[in-house]
This record gives sequence, C-alpha cells and structure tokens, in this order.
Amino acid sequence: FVHPDDRENTSAIAAKSERGERILSFENRYLCRDGSYKWLSWRSTPVEERQLIYAVARDVTERKAYEKSLRDSKNQIVSILESIT
Repeated sequence: FVHPDDRENTSAIAAKSERGERILSFENRYLCRDGSYKWLSWRSTPVEERQLIYAVARDVTERKAYEKSLRDSKNQIVSILESIT
C-alpha cells in the first residue's frame, strides 16, 4: 500500500521503530481503494516491556496539496521576475 517512492524511507523508519526508537514525525503516502494516494503523518512510541508499538497517523493530504500550490505559485512568480530582468 505504500507509494513506491516512499518504500525505502518507510522501511528505514519501520526498522527504527522495531528497534524501540520513538518516531516523532514521519510522512508517507498510502494507496486508497479508488487508486489515489493519501499522505499520512505518523508518530509512534514503543512500549518495550509489553513489546508493543503505539502509533497514530493523521491524514495530511490537504496540507500537502496546499504546500505544493504555494511552491508552484512561488516558482511561477520567480520565473516571471526572472523573465523581466
């Protein structure tokens, strides 16, 4: 389900989590039923004495789209300014 571009990084983070490291912030994309991808932001905390990992993810797809829109607008403005000079 992990986006192909995110698999290597996701595996590295999973290995850290399995070693008992706390993951404060990690983002990757997951495939949805409709074929689209959702961006998820993860946090996890290991509980070694119980051999558990508590993890929570939240959907940050809209935030990522907004950030991309801002980057695209910035690049467009930079291109326009560069063409003027």
